[in-house]
Amino acid sequence: MYTSRHSFNKRINKPIVFNPHQANVPVCIPSFYFNPSYFFIQATFIDPGTTSCAFRTVRYHYKTNTVETIWFGVLNFGKKIDEIITGVERELTPLLNNFIYSHYIVIESQPLKRKDVFRTTQHLISFLLSRIANCGVHGVIVEVDSKIKTVWIGGPMTKIQNNGVAIKEWSKHKAEEVLTLRNDTLSLSILSSSLYKGKEDLSDTVCYEYAWWSYYLTRDEIPK
Repeated sequence: MYTSRHSFNKRINKPIVFNPHQANVPVCIPSFYFNPSYFFIQATFIDPGTTSCAFRTVRYHYKTNTVETIWFGVLNFGKKIDEIITGVERELTPLLNNFIYSHYIVIESQPLKRKDVFRTTQHLISFLLSRIANCGVHGVIVEVDSKIKTVWIGGPMTKIQNNGVAIKEWSKHKAEEVLTLRNDTLSLSILSSSLYKGKEDLSDTVCYEYAWWSYYLTRDEIPK
């Protein structure tokens, strides 16, 4: 058993919210403003990487109380910074509607010591900000502490707390548990067919999704 997430609140860094839209315009616009028959909230979760960047876009239909997986996969942007810059645009442009209609785009914050992933994350944020500005549901990008995907949902904070096993292993088991309970056979199939690194990164996005809705309610700086 791990310590309650509330004991770690002070150790979890505050989120950074990016709002690219014009001043004095609403953000996170309800879906029924576009179509009276649309009743959903959409969110995208990103586990950044260079050659393995995982994305999960999920739509929550609150009238029918159902969850729809819109997109779940791993993209390869390249290794060198020039490859990454062109790779982000090449890989994400076909998926722009996923982001434009996401009320929240949640991306894991990266430490400066991981220079390649840090720069990739910052470029991802810049690219998405430029593409979602004043479009769709006027979503926001939220950069969050990596501990949200583990500690916040009752997971280990250190390898020692996980009986010496890498925390990534805990995340994989948690992701499978969440998807099984939801009967999300599509996502489970994608996970099971993914290579080791891809499975790790995809599992992280599932854990972020699972943690997100309880987490964002506690943060006044995140638009509701």
